[in-house]
Parts: sequence; C-alpha cells; structure tokens
Amino acid sequence: FVPSVLPLFTGDQAFPINAILRATPLHITFSTKFVPPGYFTRFVTTMASFKACQLHFENGIYRNLVAFKFGDGKKYDDVIFTELPGAVQVDIIRNFTDSPKYTSFNIMCEDLFILLEESCKEVDECFHQSSPFSNIHRKFRFLCKSVECSSAAYVHYLKDTDEHQTQSDPC
Repeated sequence: FVPSVLPLFTGDQAFPINAILRATPLHITFSTKFVPPGYFTRFVTTMASFKACQLHFENGIYRNLVAFKFGDGKKYDDVIFTELPGAVQVDIIRNFTDSPKYTSFNIMCEDLFILLEESCKEVDECFHQSSPFSNIHRKFRFLCKSVECSSAAYVHYLKDTDEHQTQSDPC
C-alpha cells in the first residue's frame, strides 16, 4: 500500500456525517508552518494501533484524510484526521445522543486527546532519531469557529488554556 497513489481529498467529495455533537476542531501545528513529510502517515498508523480505534473506510480512502471509529464497543464516534498545508486537523463527531449507558462525549474526547498525545510523542521520537526535521516542535491548538472569526481570511485559534479563556471570552 503506497499512500501517494491514493486520491487526494479536496473537500469537493461528499463525506456524509450526521453530527449530533461535534467537538471544536483541533489542529496539530508545527514550528515549520507545514506538516513534516511522512508525519501524517506515521501519525495515523500509530493511531490505528490503538484498540479503541478502527479504520472507517465507508466514505472512501484518501492520502490526506483518514477516518476512524473510536469507542468502547457499544457505540462509536467518528474521528477524522485531515492533513492540511499547515496542520493536521482532528474532527470528532458523535452521531448518537448522549445516554448514561454510553461513554459521555466529554469523557470520550478526553480519552482521545490522551491517545493523540501518545501518538504524537511516538512519531516525534521517530522523527528526532532519524530525520532532518528533528528540531521541529508541535502544538495542539483549537480552531476558533466563532461568527466573528468564520469570515476571517486566515486561520484563527482559541487562546491557550493557561491564559484562562472561557467559552464566553472573545478570541
């Protein structure tokens, strides 16, 4: 399997999602302002190794977009990883209503965030050992989707949590 022969997801293709809940998109950004070559492939391969993640092929296979089903076996949430020019975007989507018999959406997002961090650390170690990109630093940043920012011509991120931003704070 050679990822470069897969089609590129351009956003024009239909990717049907019936979201009941959707987390704020997370961007994994890099000090280089671009995704290091090979990072995305290694990252999604590492994510696929976790028991709670199952590859989700129903909507197609792309070299820059990989979908997973993530969950505890009762119900699954969709987690979509997209390689963008300057970041890896993570979208988390719940297609069913929260219920006491299922893991809450908030807890599921926290569990996934731990796996994201583990996967990134594993890929970072690989890059730091044998790559010209060994000095690259990455950061998790949440995309701002406020009405004021949605018309902006550039990507805008929420402030870091150490700045004590709340949901009602302006970006």
